[in-house]
Amino acid sequence: MSDKLSINKYKLIAYFTSFTTIAVLWWIISITLRIIFLPDPLSVISYTINSISSGKIIPHIIASLFRVIISIIVAVSVALFLGLVLGYYNKLDALFTPLIMLLYPIPHIILLPILILWLGLGNASKVALISIIIFFPLFIQIRDSARRMAKNYVDLLLAMGAKKYELIRYGTLPSTLPSLLTALKIASSTAFAVLFIVESIASSDGLGYLIIDAWQRVSYIEMYSAIVIMALLGMLFYTFFSVLEHMFCKWINH
Repeated sequence: MSDKLSINKYKLIAYFTSFTTIAVLWWIISITLRIIFLPDPLSVISYTINSISSGKIIPHIIASLFRVIISIIVAVSVALFLGLVLGYYNKLDALFTPLIMLLYPIPHIILLPILILWLGLGNASKVALISIIIFFPLFIQIRDSARRMAKNYVDLLLAMGAKKYELIRYGTLPSTLPSLLTALKIASSTAFAVLFIVESIASSDGLGYLIIDAWQRVSYIEMYSAIVIMALLGMLFYTFFSVLEHMFCKWINH
């Protein structure tokens, strides 16, 4: 217990040291170069606090969060269902997995114009693209993890009279949880990267739109403020899934 507390303490110190180092380097470069497109971090932090307290940036944060959260829910729901089913039923896996694997290497960002034509400029096309891009790594992790479930554990559940859905409920699903949460940590970062692209091309709100709009208006403090908020949201999602992993996968050595 004391070792675990010490490790968590060192992690917090490491995060704080890394954040401070980045801020100090940013500040040194900004006061050394004194260029208009690199404001100092204190000005950016002050602007960010004011824009949040005044509510000016809140609609953009809400719009971006809505798109990321819905995309993750859609992608996880489909990947979990297909991954568990194909991971458990070999015949279905042999039938459908080759098709999914053929679609995986395609650079899915090129689908954005098609999705806009079909779904319009609203949230649907943005959510669809983010969901498609993060679906594939989630599906592969879940499906592979389901297929790797220990045979002796399956035999034990069968010997206890477990039915097929109970094998998935008490065997396959818990065994895939660590892989799912690991994939979600990566997928959340990918979701924010794709979010910036879709909001900067076809949107009138969201942090991605605000970054490009502020850049075009030469409002660099506002641009850096939106970048910092988007980076912090990405870190928040990563930390959230790390906490879930710590809570529900205690057998993993953190």
